[in-house]
Amino acid sequence: MIAPWRKNYRNKKLAVLGTGKLGGILLRAYLKQELFSPKRVTATVKHAEKAAAMAKELGVSVTTENQKAVHGADIVLLGVKPQVVGDVLKEIASELSEKSLVISVAASVPTSYIEQRLGGKVPVVRAMPIRLRPWGAA
Repeated sequence: MIAPWRKNYRNKKLAVLGTGKLGGILLRAYLKQELFSPKRVTATVKHAEKAAAMAKELGVSVTTENQKAVHGADIVLLGVKPQVVGDVLKEIASELSEKSLVISVAASVPTSYIEQRLGGKVPVVRAMPIRLRPWGAA
């Protein structure tokens, strides 16, 4: 049974940009906990060969194009490497609005940096997990 508060996210469109180590762990946890419907999730990876494998494994749409992934997304999880955050934000800014929510788990990237790059129109939250391990692991 899905907890009532979780139902609010099932109809939201999620884009996970940078589905490497941390982004991948978070996405797997969201799917395992049924927070988001796989049909409403798009993830990005750097290399096309990894996209096909991840799509098959997780049952979500996977692309190498950040702008395509973000199109129509309600929530954007920014999990790319800190050194490419500026470029990625420039690439996706036109797809975001004040109705979008950007959650950044990019290390050492202040919220103010992201807000400035997005023109201050998009709500931004910065989060950093304390331990990097799969959800539910001991």
